[in-house]
Amino acid sequence: MKNPILKPFVLGLLVISIASCKKDSAAAKSKTEYLTQKAWKIESVSVSIAGASQNIPVDACQQDDTYLFATASTGTYDNGATKCNDADDQTSAFTWSFKETETIISIIGPNVDLSGDSKISVLNDNTLEVYQESTTSGITSRYTGRFKH
Repeated sequence: MKNPILKPFVLGLLVISIASCKKDSAAAKSKTEYLTQKAWKIESVSVSIAGASQNIPVDACQQDDTYLFATASTGTYDNGATKCNDADDQTSAFTWSFKETETIISIIGPNVDLSGDSKISVLNDNTLEVYQESTTSGITSRYTGRFKH
């Protein structure tokens, strides 16, 4: 004699297991993909000295400047439509690389405010936040730049 409950039970388990085997939606992007997907504009700048933080106003002439990172570890800094100094080049080339398991970005280029090694605190689809620290006479200063698309 066959068990009438067994067939619907097995069929129900099959349906549940197929439904739960959905493919993951989009795979997580790499830091290079986040960095190179679009040009970045400065959103804010701050300085923290001995733990006291203060925002630094971004000049109007810098608000339209962009940093475009290419996957070939090169990039272009563009002064935008409003230059702070008419004598400045419209664009400047730079090179970049990740260091220390992509927790530091190193940028080398003339006329690029981000030159040097910066620690990455946020890098996602919408935000790039980096900072540089220095210590003078035992007092640590942290300069933070936050960028958006």
